[in-house]
Amino acid sequence: MSTAKELCASIASLANDRHRNVRASAMPVLKSYLDTHDPSHLHSVWPEVRNQLLKVLKDEHHSVRLATVVAAVPLCKSSSRLLRTFAATVSMVGILDDHCDVRKAASTLLAYLREGGFDFGSFAAEVGAKLMQLGEQKIEDGDFLTLRGLVASTNLPYNVEWAVLMLMALGKFSTNVRQYEEQIQKAVSAVLDQFRKVYTPEHLHTLALFMLDRKTLPQFDSLMFVELYAGMGATDTVREEQLARFDIAIADLVPTDGKMLLDTLSKRTQIPTLFVNDLKEATDSKVFSEAQSFKMQALAELRLMNLVILRVDVNDRPNLNDDMTYDILLTCASFLGDDEGRWAFPETQAAANALLQTLLTGITTSDPQITSISHLVTRFLPRILEQDIKPYFRHPNVDETGHRASAMRRKVPQKTDFYEDQPWKVEKVDCVEIFQWSVRQVKSPHFGPIQHLLIPPILTLLDDFEERYKHRGVHLLRHVVVENSAPADIRRTGLGDVFFETLCRCLTFHRDPVLIKDTLSCIIDLVPVIEVKESQGYYAKLETILETGVLKGLQMSLGGKVRIVQPTLGSMCELLQEHRGDIPTQLAASEAIIRIVETCWPRVPVYRGLVLKSVAEAWRNFHRDETRDKEQGRYIREQTERTQLTANLRNICRLLRLACGDSIVPGFNLLLHVDEELFEDLVGTKKAHDIL
Repeated sequence: MSTAKELCASIASLANDRHRNVRASAMPVLKSYLDTHDPSHLHSVWPEVRNQLLKVLKDEHHSVRLATVVAAVPLCKSSSRLLRTFAATVSMVGILDDHCDVRKAASTLLAYLREGGFDFGSFAAEVGAKLMQLGEQKIEDGDFLTLRGLVASTNLPYNVEWAVLMLMALGKFSTNVRQYEEQIQKAVSAVLDQFRKVYTPEHLHTLALFMLDRKTLPQFDSLMFVELYAGMGATDTVREEQLARFDIAIADLVPTDGKMLLDTLSKRTQIPTLFVNDLKEATDSKVFSEAQSFKMQALAELRLMNLVILRVDVNDRPNLNDDMTYDILLTCASFLGDDEGRWAFPETQAAANALLQTLLTGITTSDPQITSISHLVTRFLPRILEQDIKPYFRHPNVDETGHRASAMRRKVPQKTDFYEDQPWKVEKVDCVEIFQWSVRQVKSPHFGPIQHLLIPPILTLLDDFEERYKHRGVHLLRHVVVENSAPADIRRTGLGDVFFETLCRCLTFHRDPVLIKDTLSCIIDLVPVIEVKESQGYYAKLETILETGVLKGLQMSLGGKVRIVQPTLGSMCELLQEHRGDIPTQLAASEAIIRIVETCWPRVPVYRGLVLKSVAEAWRNFHRDETRDKEQGRYIREQTERTQLTANLRNICRLLRLACGDSIVPGFNLLLHVDEELFEDLVGTKKAHDIL
């Protein structure tokens, strides 16, 4: 072989031969060539020669690998930096071989290199520099094999600067892993496994904190650390016969407690002020990009927090003090309460849930009474409200004790402060989300002692000019006041009328039928909480709902510009059908239905089935109750109201016939078929409707 090109062709042929003895001769052929030629002749063909020899170094037969490592020993004494560097690469690859003879040969090669003064520091720097130049030059799997050997056989992983650079490089490959062939993907995974064998979770805590604290470094790669933490304990331990590590750089990686890292990650996931505005309509691409970047970062860092806690033995997790537990709970609440997806993906909320479950596991160990997320939130809710909600909310109608403010205080002008100065929207962007999610987790009887902290935010949301906050206010009022508070507790506050009047104002937002529907349902159920049932005040408020909520809404709907029929008609039909035996309520509901049908008759045919079903059910229950009372000799009270109710039900059916025409006849026919004797007095006879 007189030329380098001939050498390259010969080595390629030998390396790919089907006989292992022939493949084993590839490295000796190189050595023979160097005996008679200057190493500088190899520069033009070296990349291909190197790749072919590395291929032999991964041969399936250990004898081929062993012969290759042994044949590389003479390269240690070469004057060529290129050849000595290749010998170092061979030693790094061989040091991790599955066969003990190959590992021993590699350790011997390594010893020769060290005795000859080979600069492993520069060698490691070159390997790292090549990996960092992702996309600028071709990356071979041999580079990863070399890196893996450096991690296994030197103290470089314990040098913070070098370790961070390598992890950043691996992070680039992991992020863009689909761009690379399967061989490269496997090589990256193998290097990560090697790092896991070297590090404890406490080492990873230190590296993560170092990257978070160094503003000169690129963005912290959360996904990289998620992958590292996730594999902890999943790989085999380092082999006992493996060489002890030798020192190349200063080892300054000191294990760190995970609490500091959790604290840092918790601060990093706080919602930035860029989410003050609705980014769905953002025109600035930079702002939109920053928002998406935060959302991706938050997802990865929540997963990382979960893995950091998981790396702690379950019996040690109670050592996360109350402050740390509180911070993590608050972080999760912020993302779980984001129903609109402003800063949380569905995957982010799943990650927050997983984090809470992990946190709960440790807390349950120390406090068996806390067995659910609800218990955990109940424990911390007073602190959440006092520390993170109360500073941002105040309402002119509520004093510090949670009672109705004095008349003198209510007369003080507060419009500027209350409606224009809204710190809960601009100073703490996720204030409402935290409040909403946390309160939803808690039920009776835990609201009583913290009632004074709950009412101002709820009323503030109900009074806000943005409908999305009114929706939340209605749902929270229902959850806290209607469903989970004792009526006596609510009445003592003197705020019953405030709640009622605030909901009545929500009923004026006729352009939002969902808000109307939810508010109607809530205000109707609120009345027996703030007023004694069947009292004068009770009926007065039901009448107000009918007049100011329903009938005014119907007036606004004339002309078809406002969608009020569906929510109001649905609510009234529900009242009529479900309030069995409550004649005054059913009477009011039936009168409302009559007014709706008379006023909005062009749109009534769409809802004819809903109306007829509720009327028929009310008619049947009414007659069953009346028959039972007569049979048991009971005195039938409210006879006038009962007579009026039956007249109203007949009137509704008459109006349905006028509004719907023949389309309602099959419904009447069905009722007569089910029980002609019962329903004939309600809908008339078949003959009267010309039903054949």
